[in-house]
Amino acid sequence: MKTIVTHKSPHLDEICAIWLLSRYHPDYKRFRLRFVAQGSPVATGVRRPKASEILIGTGLGAFDEHTGKMHDSAATLIYKYLDGTGLLPKETYKRRALEAIVEHARMTDFAENYQYPHIVREFLPEAIVNGMKKRFSDVTVVRKGLDFMESIYIENRGWEETAQLWPTRKEFRAGRFRAVALEGYPLKAADRMAYDEGFDFVILADTKHGRRQFRASTRSDVDFTPVYNVLREKDKEARWFLHHSGKMLLSGSDTMGDAQHSYLSLEELIETTKSVL
Repeated sequence: MKTIVTHKSPHLDEICAIWLLSRYHPDYKRFRLRFVAQGSPVATGVRRPKASEILIGTGLGAFDEHTGKMHDSAATLIYKYLDGTGLLPKETYKRRALEAIVEHARMTDFAENYQYPHIVREFLPEAIVNGMKKRFSDVTVVRKGLDFMESIYIENRGWEETAQLWPTRKEFRAGRFRAVALEGYPLKAADRMAYDEGFDFVILADTKHGRRQFRASTRSDVDFTPVYNVLREKDKEARWFLHHSGKMLLSGSDTMGDAQHSYLSLEELIETTKSVL
């Protein structure tokens, strides 16, 4: 079994690098972890690693950025290595998700995350890792960190898949509101994309789970109550939920359990909305 060696009290950067290696390199699906002090013979390059060892973020080797590699971190070095050996996925949405994560790890290592508002920095991945280091051993921090990185990747991958669907959107007006509708799967953060482009609200039709969603920007004064009232009569077999703000209307969601979702098409949802708003 291979051994991954890194420095004690590893940072988000090293955790990201280890996650990349264990996710995409077949020799590291299972591995041991070893942690060394920064002044140890291994960390300073005095002792060469064993054939079964790979050094990340330490050892002054190929995957240690502390050798004058001014534009790289451990995560970017591992990413480039995996890319050069053809082990990374070829799909654009997967690569974009990976690149966003690796770039964030690099920014953290270079202390470039100062550009985020303080309230955001308090909840960024490195803040969570730093909190875990106060509670757990290094090996537990890395093992938990790998699950954490995997979760971030899955979420980012969904965002990138949705971005590929975005060009198929249908733009329309409902009264004085600018709106957009999108169908497909997944539909992660499609509402954010809509608001970023100045739309007041978005209608989403999930082609995998059948969910229907109406989501309005908090900056708008959209109220879906009239839409809700019409849809309850028009689509009585479905269960509709209207948020108390009036800005979110759902049929089928993770929080609604096995409740029947709507089978109305995206076009029917658009026309219904246009008729009452």
